[in-house]
Formats: sequence, structure tokens, C-alpha cells
Amino acid sequence: MRTAERKASRSPSPTTTGPLADDAGREYGYTAYSPYSSIAALTTFLERHLDHIAPGDTPEEQLVWCFTELVARGELREDRPLQFNYSQVLAWFEAAGVPAASDTWSWMNSV
Repeated sequence: MRTAERKASRSPSPTTTGPLADDAGREYGYTAYSPYSSIAALTTFLERHLDHIAPGDTPEEQLVWCFTELVARGELREDRPLQFNYSQVLAWFEAAGVPAASDTWSWMNSV
């Protein structure tokens, strides 16, 4: 999670699928954006979800800690089905009552 220059919260969730037989691979990217003013509400929701007060001196550090902890606890993992993490993050934004915009991109090797 990082704060984008336009003051929005951003949660990237890249997924790489390795080569399959004669397929040289592909990569998918998913991003969730929310206004910077949403950081406190999202962090509070995630702290409750994690049952832990996030350490950190700034709201950004606290939010980063929450997402790092979600990965450490296995709630966000690379081995989940395609778009699982993306959908989960958007569901947390919604449950926290914060607005979210999303974006996706993909790359496919044509070799």
C-alpha cells in the first residue's frame, strides 16, 4: 500500500502466472484507489479486523503495517485464485465505508 501523488490510497496486487507448456507467461495487475482522507477509516477497520492496534508514527505507516500483517497472516497470498486478493481488498474498502476506485492491467507474452 502506498500513497499516490494525487493523495489516494493505492493497493497493488500483482499476480504473475508462470509459463504453461508453450506459453511464455503473463502478468496481471490490480489496483484499488481511495481518497487520502480515507486512510484513518480504512486503518481503523483493518485494526479491528486484525484485532491489533497498528504501530507507526504516521497514518501511512499504520496502513502499511495492516496490509503487511494481512500478508503475514495469510489473508492475502500469491497462491489464491486470480483476482482473489483484488476482490478481498475491495471488500475491505467497502466494509470500512470508504470509497474505492479500481483499475486492472495485464501483459501476455506473445513469444
